[in-house]
Amino acid sequence: MSAAAAHRLSRSRMDKSASFINRVLNLRSGELVRGLPLFGYYLLVITFYMMARVARDAIFLDSFNREQLPYADMSVAVVAAFILAPYIRAGYKVSLRNLQMGSLLFFTMNLGAFWWGFHFHKWAWLAAAFYVWVGVCGILMVGQVWTLANFVWTTREAKRLFAILGSCGIVGGIAGGFLAKWIAERAGTDATLLFMSAFLSFSAVLIWIICKQEQMGRSATGPPEARETPRNLMESFRIVRQSPHLLAIAALILLSSVVTSVAGWQLKAIAKDTLVQKDMIAAYLGAVAGYTGIVSLIAQLLITSKLLRRFGIGVALLVLPLSLTAGSLTVLLWGTLWAAAILRGSDGVFRYSIDTSAVQLLYLPVPANIKVQVKSFIDTVIWKLGDGLAAVTLLIFATKLHLTPQRISLVSLVLLAVWFTAALTARRQYVATLKANIQHVRIQPQQVLVPVLDQFTTKVVAEKLNSPDPNEVIYALTLFEMGQQLHAHSAIRKLLEHPSPHVRKKAVSILSAAEDLSVKHQIVAMIRDNDLDVRTEALRYLSRHDDMDPLNYIDRLGDFADFSIRSATISFLMRPGEAQNLEAGRMILDGMIGDLENETLAARAANSMALLGDMAVGALQDHLANPNEDLRIRKQIPEILFQIGTPRAAGALAENLVQAEAELRFKVISALNKLCEARGNLPVDRLLIESAMVAEMMGHYRSYQLLATANGEADERMEQSMREELERIFRLMKLLFPSLDLQNAYFGIQSKDPVTHANALEFLDNTLSAQLRTRLVPLIDSEVSFQERVRLADRFLGFSVQS
Repeated sequence: MSAAAAHRLSRSRMDKSASFINRVLNLRSGELVRGLPLFGYYLLVITFYMMARVARDAIFLDSFNREQLPYADMSVAVVAAFILAPYIRAGYKVSLRNLQMGSLLFFTMNLGAFWWGFHFHKWAWLAAAFYVWVGVCGILMVGQVWTLANFVWTTREAKRLFAILGSCGIVGGIAGGFLAKWIAERAGTDATLLFMSAFLSFSAVLIWIICKQEQMGRSATGPPEARETPRNLMESFRIVRQSPHLLAIAALILLSSVVTSVAGWQLKAIAKDTLVQKDMIAAYLGAVAGYTGIVSLIAQLLITSKLLRRFGIGVALLVLPLSLTAGSLTVLLWGTLWAAAILRGSDGVFRYSIDTSAVQLLYLPVPANIKVQVKSFIDTVIWKLGDGLAAVTLLIFATKLHLTPQRISLVSLVLLAVWFTAALTARRQYVATLKANIQHVRIQPQQVLVPVLDQFTTKVVAEKLNSPDPNEVIYALTLFEMGQQLHAHSAIRKLLEHPSPHVRKKAVSILSAAEDLSVKHQIVAMIRDNDLDVRTEALRYLSRHDDMDPLNYIDRLGDFADFSIRSATISFLMRPGEAQNLEAGRMILDGMIGDLENETLAARAANSMALLGDMAVGALQDHLANPNEDLRIRKQIPEILFQIGTPRAAGALAENLVQAEAELRFKVISALNKLCEARGNLPVDRLLIESAMVAEMMGHYRSYQLLATANGEADERMEQSMREELERIFRLMKLLFPSLDLQNAYFGIQSKDPVTHANALEFLDNTLSAQLRTRLVPLIDSEVSFQERVRLADRFLGFSVQS
């Protein structure tokens, strides 16, 4: 075999291996290689942090007793605030890369100084200083990794890669725990500091590699954005306080810190009473960390990704408080060292797997120009404030009230109840922020409906009715009409005497729709108006709201538009009373529907039928449902039903959602969509909508099967057809879930901006039902390959198409 052939064979095997790994881990091509430096960075940081925690606890307990631990934790919270202030100022002035590399090298030098002090002098105060240093440094280093990850990945990438990143952290925790145990037993606890300094040094190199990757963009390597970027601690606090989303994250972090700190104290207190000697404590704590890490890794690999994909961030945020509740009950019932290890283990198993991935996802919608500062503030100051509050709690209940480590679990259970509430709030704010982010997508004005006008807006618009410019008056009247006012404004009645015939006609139309009978005597006089359109509109008003036969007006005054005569006659014949003649009225109405195929008459016929309201719905529905009717006529009926806008009109549209012709189907769905949004909660049969949506999805999946027969090459007509299929699906979903912002979500997934696209997908992931999410999201996720969609189509439809 030649060298070239051997190289090709080796490359082929590597590609197959990479493809297999991508399938197993649910990754897209190239993501694993791109993420390797960041995975390594997190592994080293967590290895350092786990070793540092084991070493600091053993060193501190060798010099102080367990009652002094809360004071040390309070000191950590105070020092964290002082450390973070210059860190945030530095983040405003330098790039993220330089900030993280510089801090790592600074902490590496700190470790060398601590080792020298412990090895040669054994100062007691140095043990306390090291305890505080580890608390501040560790949480800052861990936060730096996740901050960098937030800049590297979009929300969709993060959902796949955060689980792997968390797994690397768990491996680091396992390695750190067992490595600390091994070093403590052979070289003493102090020697662990030398290994930790090496890990931080190599982490700085990995940051440089990460920031050299093109996918990072300029946000991490260039200067920070000046626009609204917090420059100090107080500005970061202000931004967090003003944002419901960031406040929810801060509350979650605070409660998590308090409860887990109390759990950690319970383990250390019971271990101190049981084991006594420094190196034995270090070895035991290292073993607990190591074995907890193994279980955590299993949970991460088997549960995290599947749980996030299937149930979303809301359920994931509840896993850790549930496990800590079980652990606290275990300590409360038994109070032994193994029970405390279970409590601490339940923290370690789920905090660094499911919970970390879920909490870090909460930061993804946060704007990039404030993310570094506010995330550092929350992950450091708020987290350490939680440690401080835990210390105060322990001082009150353990030191002053003399509760044993076992009975401290009662306090934890109360805090856990609050934690559950905070988790639910955080999930709600996360979805709200995603929704706000995708609303920045530009929407065309004709695609937006005007909501009901509030009192202030109505007053402002009413003032425009007094404008000398007829165009401004017409515009204001249109706003009233689009604003769906239930009662006509008094200013509109005055416009019946306006010099402009267009204004007079519009005013009569609005007053008729508002069923304002107070102006009937004025409308009778307008039958003699000089303008034909005004006379026609007045006749329509009187045929609807007056008992007199409209033909009497016509016989006496003449000169009316043909459609006004017909619509007035229909209204008179179909209204209950002695003169009612439904058959005659239906004949005239069928003739008007037939005029829809005449381009010259269609607009006037449609307008006249819309003004008839529910009287016209039955005939329009019959013609719309008739497959033998002229397609030109049927395509105009949905818009007429929308203009009628009554519940009966909505029912007629709902019963005709499934149509063989695609353009007609779109017009029916679009009309019903606009009508339900404009009129609010109309009673529409959900089963009809669900059936139509399933049919649309089947059609869209079928399109992918047909596209596969053409080797994935779609012509312009096919692409347009598939875009229309997708829009119909979203419009039907909006009918099923009117409270969801699916219009902006649809525009978001069409966006070329990867962040906007990812945010829209994440919003759908967290708002749709599991069944609908499974069927829909693969169709709109730009990272799902064509081949995957074809396989999903075969599975969904139950058959495949051979090319």
